[in-house]
Amino acid sequence: MSQFRDGMRTVARSWLRPAYLRAMRLLPARTRRSVVFALRHRRLPDLEHPASFTEKLNWRILNDRRPQIVEVCDKLRMREIARERVPDEAELRLVPVLWEGTDLRDCPLLAGSTSWALKPNNSSGAIILGPDGRSVAQLRQATRRWRTSEPGHYLGEWGYTQVPFRYVLEERLPGDRPPPEFKIFCFDGAPRFVQVHRDRMTEAYSIATYDTRWHPLADHFVLGEPSPRPRPDNLDQILSIARRLSVGWDFIRVDLYDVDGELWFGEFTPYPSGGAPFARWDVDLELGKLWHLPEFTPNGS
Repeated sequence: MSQFRDGMRTVARSWLRPAYLRAMRLLPARTRRSVVFALRHRRLPDLEHPASFTEKLNWRILNDRRPQIVEVCDKLRMREIARERVPDEAELRLVPVLWEGTDLRDCPLLAGSTSWALKPNNSSGAIILGPDGRSVAQLRQATRRWRTSEPGHYLGEWGYTQVPFRYVLEERLPGDRPPPEFKIFCFDGAPRFVQVHRDRMTEAYSIATYDTRWHPLADHFVLGEPSPRPRPDNLDQILSIARRLSVGWDFIRVDLYDVDGELWFGEFTPYPSGGAPFARWDVDLELGKLWHLPEFTPNGS
């Protein structure tokens, strides 16, 4: 009986999600952001005088139009920024790009033996790992929304809407399992806490949050990881790289992969979780105290 209920829930979600997304797209961006916020916090955000981290993140989505936001929403440009700030490949590796373009029919590598990861350059979280047996035509169909939907439209993430679409085909990271991913939340160029994602896209997927001294932050977002992990031997290096990459930002999240002690650049993230709350309200307020919003006219400079 429980399997039947679970199956029905899955079917219902698959039917309701497209309708929900269509309805959300009809709402003004400000209303859309308020709905996403209220679904988690059971309260409306104060977007005129934001105090919590998520309120400030939504303020950024609606008002911050600085060109540097656009740069870190472009997977190709952000690689250049990372290399400019950390020139030494021994300190920070970049995943090799095998091909980039606008039409998968121009890519000769999809059916080969090389393991790859296919992503859009103007979105966060979308990925196909291959080769997986699908033809180029099937991959084009699977990525149709990447090409035709305005990126960031559903959540109103302005930065992604300003980046022209391109496919990016990267080499897969070394190893048989997904490497640990360190998501470092940096404020005014200083790392303040770290989310560690392990075994992404597997049943063992877990998330734990630590401060920069590796004390567990149980009140922050945690998923499937009941006990703290040992302090990484290269934590100081991780924080040092994040500090250099986040210079000049009032807030930015820096994502790094740890492959057997070797650090690889993941991405910059100006809109973590798409601006959706990931912590309790009291924690959200405490995190908000870390973020000093830039002084400029909204939607201007």
